[in-house]
Amino acid sequence: MLDAKNNFFHNYMNLLDETLLERDYTMMKADISRNEGEYCIEIDLPGVEKDNIKIEYHKGYLTVEANRTNEEDIDGEYIRKERYFGMYRRSFYVGDIDITNIKAKYKDGILTIHFPEITEETYTKKQIKID
Repeated sequence: MLDAKNNFFHNYMNLLDETLLERDYTMMKADISRNEGEYCIEIDLPGVEKDNIKIEYHKGYLTVEANRTNEEDIDGEYIRKERYFGMYRRSFYVGDIDITNIKAKYKDGILTIHFPEITEETYTKKQIKID
């Protein structure tokens, strides 16, 4: 009976490890901060070449896509493979921003995106006539 419980626990943990944690490998880890009138998003993209990163802004969403390729060949076979290779994609809702002032840099596997905070002074105020 004890062996059956241990096998169940072991199989359950393997299932948990393979399904719920699998998403963790494909998700971009990000830190978002605000300082002196601007926002900063820092995203970990280890092993991704700069040319394989694309940033787009559309309808209030800042979307980052990255493609990490696996070019290494090994002698033998993998026992376990946890590093994810392929397309990453993550969107951040940032609202209306001045897209001409979005700045991005990529260094040492970290993508840093800066964009200004929108304040009420940024918007044009207009009185709307009611007919």
